[in-house]
Amino acid sequence: MAPGAAGAEEASGSVKTRSSARRRRSVNRDGGSGVVASLASQSAARAERSERRSAKRSATLADQSSEGERAAKKMDLGVHEEEEGVKVAPPSASASVAEEQQGGKGGEDDGFGGSAGGGEGGALALPSASGVEEGIPVEDEASSCCSSPLRKPYIPRVVIGHNAMGREIYKPIGGEDFRALDPWEAKYQAKRDCQMKLPTLLPRVPDTCLTDRNLLHIRESSTKTVLHAAKFVVGLSSTIDGKSLSKSSGFMIDWDEKSKTGTILTSALLICKQSPSLDDWKSANQYASNAKVVVRFVDGTTVEGHFLYCQEHYNLAFYKIVVDRSIHLPSFNEGVKWAEEVFILGRDENSYLRTSYGRVQYLNPHMNERRHYVYIDGFSAPPEYYNGGPVIDLRGDVVGMSIRSTRGSFIPSNIILKCLQMWRKFQYLNRHTLDVFRDCFFDCQMKLPTLLPRVPDTCLTDRNLLHIRESSTKTVLHAAKFVVGLSSTIDGKSLSKSSGFMIDWDEKSKTGTILTSALLICKQSPSLDDWKSANQYASNAKVVVRFVDGTTVEGHFLYCQEHYNLAFYKIVVDRSIHLPSFNEGVKWAEEVFILGRDENSYLRTSYGRVQYLNPHMNERRHYVYIDGFSAPPEYYNGGPVIDLRGDVVGMSIRSTRGSFIPSNIILKCLQMWRKFQCIPRPHLQMKFWGMKFLNPAHLEVISCKCNIDEGLIVKEVSEGSIAEKLGVRVGDVIKFFNGKHISSTVELELLLLQISEDHFYNGNGLDSKIDIVIGVFHTRSGVWRSRKLTVHVSDKGEVVIRERQFMQDVHLTKQIQIQAHAREATRAVALAHTSAKPGERVGGGDNARKTQNPLPGGRARRGPRRPRPAPRRRHAVPHPSPSSDTHTSLARAAFVDYARTAVSSLPPYIPAAGQVLVAASSPVPDQRSRRSRAAGVRLPPAVRPRGGGPRRMEMSLGGGGVEERPGG
Repeated sequence: MAPGAAGAEEASGSVKTRSSARRRRSVNRDGGSGVVASLASQSAARAERSERRSAKRSATLADQSSEGERAAKKMDLGVHEEEEGVKVAPPSASASVAEEQQGGKGGEDDGFGGSAGGGEGGALALPSASGVEEGIPVEDEASSCCSSPLRKPYIPRVVIGHNAMGREIYKPIGGEDFRALDPWEAKYQAKRDCQMKLPTLLPRVPDTCLTDRNLLHIRESSTKTVLHAAKFVVGLSSTIDGKSLSKSSGFMIDWDEKSKTGTILTSALLICKQSPSLDDWKSANQYASNAKVVVRFVDGTTVEGHFLYCQEHYNLAFYKIVVDRSIHLPSFNEGVKWAEEVFILGRDENSYLRTSYGRVQYLNPHMNERRHYVYIDGFSAPPEYYNGGPVIDLRGDVVGMSIRSTRGSFIPSNIILKCLQMWRKFQYLNRHTLDVFRDCFFDCQMKLPTLLPRVPDTCLTDRNLLHIRESSTKTVLHAAKFVVGLSSTIDGKSLSKSSGFMIDWDEKSKTGTILTSALLICKQSPSLDDWKSANQYASNAKVVVRFVDGTTVEGHFLYCQEHYNLAFYKIVVDRSIHLPSFNEGVKWAEEVFILGRDENSYLRTSYGRVQYLNPHMNERRHYVYIDGFSAPPEYYNGGPVIDLRGDVVGMSIRSTRGSFIPSNIILKCLQMWRKFQCIPRPHLQMKFWGMKFLNPAHLEVISCKCNIDEGLIVKEVSEGSIAEKLGVRVGDVIKFFNGKHISSTVELELLLLQISEDHFYNGNGLDSKIDIVIGVFHTRSGVWRSRKLTVHVSDKGEVVIRERQFMQDVHLTKQIQIQAHAREATRAVALAHTSAKPGERVGGGDNARKTQNPLPGGRARRGPRRPRPAPRRRHAVPHPSPSSDTHTSLARAAFVDYARTAVSSLPPYIPAAGQVLVAASSPVPDQRSRRSRAAGVRLPPAVRPRGGGPRRMEMSLGGGGVEERPGG
């Protein structure tokens, strides 16, 4: 259409009948003002046409008033159309024909009867402002008829030219255009709101607990269960004198299909006049039985509830409703199981279903709450729409009714069923009333065993153990009968505390034996490295044994095994004693409980799983670890570890990580102690890791490169041990001992104990030698070899000496004396060097070297070097610049003199035979460097080379003398 065509039509003022498609394409393309003018003219034309049609219709109806039947038929048609929810503007036949004849090309429907596109120039016109088109339905609300697509209106863009690149230039859109668009935006939003009311497009339906990822394993079945139970759940709201009182949920309990009458059970807090009291035992709540209660169903149906009865103690309220609809009734479960999985249902103010998930937990009622409450784990202080809602199990049966309290609670179904039975019979619920007084508790009263206020919690109160709480409580209580607490003192000073358990009992003599940890009588804090065997045990310490009832007796020392940290004590007590049953082995990943007693003899428990771990490098190889039980308190030390059946599977040991000695090793130790009065074992002086507990990726590499699938990996070899002399190195794999294949360190310990037992049966004793044949795979050479280890048999702690260990047991004050002697020796060597002539030997034996005295740049010195004055620095000595060979000779001679002086002056502090003193020398980047360190002991200044790699000298201390040997 030409730009001036629409203007000509408006100027003429002629009102011609045109088709809706033609009218929507006619847009003034002269700018923003033209668009507004066009819209105004179109609106005026439509209004004029509407008035003319109305007048014509009235005239037609008046002329045909004699034809009553025809008029009645038209009126019936109009009423029928309005009942269908669609308002139709009465079309004029002639106008419709004229519009169809003048239609031309039209665009798509825009959702308001407008065109979504088309017309000359591609301009899109806005739909009619009146909202009433000829023959087009107006949808004020969602209806069953087919509606037009919903499209958002917009202002068409007017092309006013092209730029140099050939692109279109659009007319800017002004404020008048936006004001003209406002009515269409409002109508679009109204229709969109109407559309979003469709049940398939509800945008704000609240999520339920079934969308939780933790419930994926039961989501499908539970969704069906919850939807079935939701059929009898309703929402309720109460008002009094027009003011909102409260909201809650409820569920149907009775229904008469003939009279369409039913009964709803809900919480009495729905009609509580004020906020519920925090103390139920005050009975301070006042209930308004005359409150108006409205019952809401999921489809929006609302009916009034008629009050029947209210039971204040149980917080139950009954309401009658009359409604013409189908009603579903619930099925009740006669009792709820502890730790059972349940769902809590309710409806909010919009009648949407709300659900929550939890487990029934073992809790006594709060002091301010009724005694019939049962609690749901993790469901504290629920919203009010859960109040009065049903609690269902995974089968859909009702197991209780939710009650809004300080903690998530509900009334169990067995109490509800009994209340319903009594109400149907007697129309009320009667129960004896007891006066409850809240007097201050006196100290003597709080000492009663039934009112202990500060008993520590145990792991069984953990929500993660709800599924085994009932059975495990009985198991733990039965095992606690043989658990005792122990404390040790020496010279009146407290030494340590631990737990223990009975292993023997003679009913006639009332004498028993207790097994506990040897750390109970350790004189100092336990060493962090068990392989040093540095712990000293006080067998003369006074040990007191405590029972749960407060009885205390003295324990008499019997035996202490240092390697396994086992201690045996005898007691004499006039009481009944329970003995444990042992399980011969513990299973990996098995669930276990650790028991102990604290200083007040209260039972302490902890829970965990046996985990797949190799022992720590500083811990004994027979330890087994418990997942998540790191650094346990001292009262668990020596306590029994039991499985879910109550059998003892180990004894807890206090270590850097939670660990215990497995029961098969304990049983073997008990058997040997009863036979030989000692527990001997061979000392291999090696540390191992079991391949079966390695990372699968690591196992794959070992299997691929070494073709080995099982065995023990050597992690450390004691320096100077038989294994080291036979060529066993770190990283090698030992597959069998005495022909038996071993896959874990615990199996190795059992085998060593069996070898010791056979060794003693053959007439041997402690401190003897025994031969053990091992099959070792040398990973460096890839060769299998069989080696015979002749090892020492002892009941002391096994020692593994790390390489290059240097006098770690020397007292600090003696270190100062050693440094003083070394300084004097070093000063003498340095002065001897500076006064030596070229070619003169310094030192003695094969270690003597000729001095060269070169300059730093390599030039020979022309004359004797004058000694430099000693610097002001404390303990400093002249530092010459000898050659590497001269330095080696001087340093070796100085260190020999230093070591001899240390040995001769400190006989009580000499390390054991076989220990090695190490002096390491390294290149000196600066002449000011005066100090070196060896294994944590600060050495005096020593002469060091200027170039080359590190130098090392080792002095073997044995037999009271010093022997020099070259270092590695």
